Amino acid sequence: ARRLVLDIDDGLFVLNRHKFEVLCGLCDHVIAGSELLAARVQPINSHVTVIPTCVDVEKFRVPSSEFRGADTRNSELGTRNFILGWTGTAANIEYLEALREPVKQLAREFPIELRVIAESDGPLRRLGFDRDGIQTRFVRWSEATEIADLQAFDIGLMPMPDTDWTRYKCGLKILQYMAAGVPAVASPVGVNSEIIHHGVNGWLATTPDEWLFVLRQLLSDPSRCETVASFARKTVEERYSVQAQLPRLIACLEAVSVGQ
Repeated sequence: ARRLVLDIDDGLFVLNRHKFEVLCGLCDHVIAGSELLAARVQPINSHVTVIPTCVDVEKFRVPSSEFRGADTRNSELGTRNFILGWTGTAANIEYLEALREPVKQLAREFPIELRVIAESDGPLRRLGFDRDGIQTRFVRWSEATEIADLQAFDIGLMPMPDTDWTRYKCGLKILQYMAAGVPAVASPVGVNSEIIHHGVNGWLATTPDEWLFVLRQLLSDPSRCETVASFARKTVEERYSVQAQLPRLIACLEAVSVGQ
């Protein structure tokens, strides 16, 4: 008989609890992208394995800091802008609203650019950061240029409210930043606090004042980013890469196929 395996990396139960429970109950095995998700599956189906969301590190070439962001120059200062970057679906661009005041203040102190990669710029235009004196640039997401676009960031941003939905997300955004050799600053929501060890392979910030403090430190001393970026890349290689987790996935599927 064929075996049915369900892979989840979002809190689908938030959208439809009954459907989630039925699906999990029907499956021979469930692969969860985090311990938090696995804990929700366990009472319904005890056959659950945690395999974290991963990225293919072989696709990412870590660029030299000399070239990062070199396409954006500040004409007054004669130096390149420091790029604070965000990537994701357009619907989540609204999360950047939480950074309006910190970034607005930083724009008065440093030559920075807020760069957003998404499939549509509508939500970014509605936020109107440029009206607050924040230099903003939208880059349309493309599979062909995604990695190069990410590697142009100096710092990757992941602000996120703590809700029933976001709490079960699996951190793909920060894993992409880290694999690209881009240090991340993220809200300590869900697995973000597991992936990032504050000050070692990235930074965590909750309040606007914390975001301002961390980003100001990094803008004042960019060399700190380079050290953390190397630890970030190593974290992904060792735990959150396709290369590290593929053997576990294969072993899991093989065990399921023989009814274990």
